[in-house]
Amino acid sequence: MVTRASPLGRPWNNASVSIYKNTYMSDIVLPQGFIAWSDKEPRVVPGLTFFGEYNSYGPGFQAASRNTSVETLLTKEQADEYTVEKVFGGMPAWIDLGTAVIG
Repeated sequence: MVTRASPLGRPWNNASVSIYKNTYMSDIVLPQGFIAWSDKEPRVVPGLTFFGEYNSYGPGFQAASRNTSVETLLTKEQADEYTVEKVFGGMPAWIDLGTAVIG
C-alpha cells in the first residue's frame, strides 16, 4: 500500500488565513505543514496571508520541520485570538455542538 502525504493547506489567494489549534495530526501530514501555492507563484504575502498552528500533536506534527516562511507556530496568547466566536462574531447555528469540540 502506498501512503501519500498531504500539506495542511496552501494559499488559494494572498488573503488566505488558516489556523489549526489543538489538532491531532496523523502521519499523512507533510513534515513542512503548510506549503506555498507554487515556486513561481507562492501567493504568500507577509502581513496578509496567515497560516498558523498551536498545540498540534501526533506523528504528523514535526515542529522542527515546519516551513516557517509560510506558517507561524503560535504562542498560547496568539492562538487565543482565534476562537469560533471571534472569527464568526458569535456562535454560528450551523456548528453541531453535539459533535464539535470547541475550546
